[in-house]
Amino acid sequence: AAARRAISAPEGVRPSRVVLCPSRPDLVPDPPHDGVGIEWFADESHIERFDDWLVGGAGRSAAEGLEATLSGPGQPVVVADEVVARGADWLAARWADGRDRLKHMAVAQRAEGLTPQAFSEQWRARAGTVGSPTGRALVIPERARARTYVQNHPRPAPAGGWPYDAVNEVYFDGARADADLVLG
Repeated sequence: AAARRAISAPEGVRPSRVVLCPSRPDLVPDPPHDGVGIEWFADESHIERFDDWLVGGAGRSAAEGLEATLSGPGQPVVVADEVVARGADWLAARWADGRDRLKHMAVAQRAEGLTPQAFSEQWRARAGTVGSPTGRALVIPERARARTYVQNHPRPAPAGGWPYDAVNEVYFDGARADADLVLG
């Protein structure tokens, strides 16, 4: 319902892309959320046009519906900047053909005492690596990498902060095609 409301905005106002990513309990048991909705905007003025539409007469009913959808418990919202760390060409082709793909999403909160900026910088610097029992970062082997890796870095938080400090996306052709890949 929230995705449908977002795409009801007029041309030039509606998000550039809107996706609904349902959870797959068959692949990841007990997911923390039923799904994730994502909206993309070209730039600040695009976001402002959408926000203006939401509070104006034509978008008011959509805004009320979005608010009702997102205001319940367990309905976190994070406003972030997308950083495609690897696989930009594959991702562009994926958006162009529109076929379904499997995307593994993960969310994280920063360690206590670490600022959002420091967390974001560390996360960017460690893209393509995983931790090891020794504490050293190990490079993820090419054969285990997914098609695309995206980091969504939250924008400066409003009062109360964001519920998550990181939202990442790892794209695959499908559950069976990339079953031998390590998620994350």
